[in-house]
Amino acid sequence: MLAGEMDRLLSPEAGLNVFHILAWNSMQIERLGDGLDPDFSLTGEAAMTAFVEVEGRNMKALLDRRGRRAA
Repeated sequence: MLAGEMDRLLSPEAGLNVFHILAWNSMQIERLGDGLDPDFSLTGEAAMTAFVEVEGRNMKALLDRRGRRAA
């Protein structure tokens, strides 16, 4: 959109369960951070599974860095 190649943003999250929207958006941002394009075929359930895994690793790394072990 910023490059002028689109006139509106896609909103595939409109079809997601309300409990999956945060996970879906977060996983798309993770993909962008990894230099990948968004995956608009990502389901809410798959996004939630991946989100829990990524956030679990992030929390463990944070606690390890602070000298505590994640339970």
